[in-house]
Amino acid sequence: MLHTLAASIPELDIKQFDTCVGQQMSLGAVIRDRDLAARLGVHGTPTVFLNGEQMHGISDAASLHRTLEEALERIQPTAATDKGAAH
Repeated sequence: MLHTLAASIPELDIKQFDTCVGQQMSLGAVIRDRDLAARLGVHGTPTVFLNGEQMHGISDAASLHRTLEEALERIQPTAATDKGAAH
């Protein structure tokens, strides 16, 4: 099944792909990533970290956007807030 899916991608060198899969050339990277995820408490993808803190409740693009905007406001108040504070 994997070979069939890979073979449907015209740009993919299927011979090189088969060699990579057959020799498990990426296995080390996968194991390192799995171990890192376990140490960080990551149980699924996507998982978002912001300033070293794992973000929970990010279920869609709108949630991610809102979370990033809130983080930016905490470190860099908006121009409107700055103008209001200056007066």
